[in-house]
Amino acid sequence: MTCIRSKWAPLMIGAILQVSVSCKTEALPADTKAKLPAELKKKLKGKIQANYTFTDKGGLHVLALTRDSTRLPEGSDRIDLQAVQFVSNGNIWNQEWIIKDFLPCQDLDIDADFILPLTSFSDLDSNGNTETTVAYKVACLGGVDPKPTKAILRQGNVKYAARGESLVTIEGTPPFGGAFTLEPNLDNIPAFKAHLTLIWKKAAGVVPQ
Repeated sequence: MTCIRSKWAPLMIGAILQVSVSCKTEALPADTKAKLPAELKKKLKGKIQANYTFTDKGGLHVLALTRDSTRLPEGSDRIDLQAVQFVSNGNIWNQEWIIKDFLPCQDLDIDADFILPLTSFSDLDSNGNTETTVAYKVACLGGVDPKPTKAILRQGNVKYAARGESLVTIEGTPPFGGAFTLEPNLDNIPAFKAHLTLIWKKAAGVVPQ
């Protein structure tokens, strides 16, 4: 694999991955300050946590991350997370893909949110099509327990995921949690597998962000 010769994106944290003996890949740039088109805002559910704009050979793209918190009639809480990516076809925006997750929680502490510094854009297979990676946690807990943690990479219609539980470290006791699984479709794509593994480990606190 050839090296990705792009610069670090401002305000973004990208993983440097060893994909061959002498080659490293870097995060591709994305604009974190571009104004979200009004027509896209209408299509989103919840509060916009962040939006990103980038261009590749497929055109101009926008990724929006949203969070919606609701108190349900029976007294429980619910949080909905959505990552939605759009592509511009001339003057028309089309939805490329959407990641949805939600968590109902009653009488416990609810914690569900994107880990924004780990959002990244890359071209690990050097085909000119950007891979988008997001990480988040969704937890309904009553104590100090590992939090379900996910990292998802999207390239077009194909989704790759790492899922597990965050690492919990309490002084005076052995750490626990920190286990995860990868989807089988990553087995034949080592660059994607290494990237997603590192993003998940950062999200879960196994390695520093």
